[in-house]
Amino acid sequence: MCFIILVTKLQHDRVCIDAFICEFDLAEIFEDVSIESTISCHKFGPWDVEKDPSIRFRKIVIGHKCIVKGVVAPGANVGGGALIEKLAVVGEGAKVPARAMVVGNPAFATSTMTGTGNEKNSVLLLGCLKLLWLAFEIYHFFGLILIAQYLWVPHLPRAWRYRPVLLWTLLLIWCSAMSIISSILIK
Repeated sequence: MCFIILVTKLQHDRVCIDAFICEFDLAEIFEDVSIESTISCHKFGPWDVEKDPSIRFRKIVIGHKCIVKGVVAPGANVGGGALIEKLAVVGEGAKVPARAMVVGNPAFATSTMTGTGNEKNSVLLLGCLKLLWLAFEIYHFFGLILIAQYLWVPHLPRAWRYRPVLLWTLLLIWCSAMSIISSILIK
């Protein structure tokens, strides 16, 4: 299995194979594919006493960004972005449309997943928004601490031994309560 994974990895760096692939030279696997089920490119012919046993080999094609959890029979062509669910059996010579969700035995497409094709841009935008939200929360937290110190420091007794403990306790309670209230109001 390690040899098969190494040969497949040499073709594409972004392939996740968690299964055994028989006849790896007949399996055409594109980038960003996740395979969790055994793939076999051969099928035995009917057994007959009068004829010799036969074996057929057919190529399997799995497109870009597919997730294969079910069985793919020899000769199948899986379109890009397809999802083959667990316990689904794609029949011999079947063609799975691009971005289809496939279930059942024999497999059939239940729906077509829609997408804009700008997944990388949306991930980048989401990451930037998360960083901006983090910066906002940090400034919000420090603003709450400054307001609390302005409100409470003059009113605490100066010569009291436990003044720092009381100050930090009040700051913790104040910041927790104000953060929860402002989070509720913002969202």
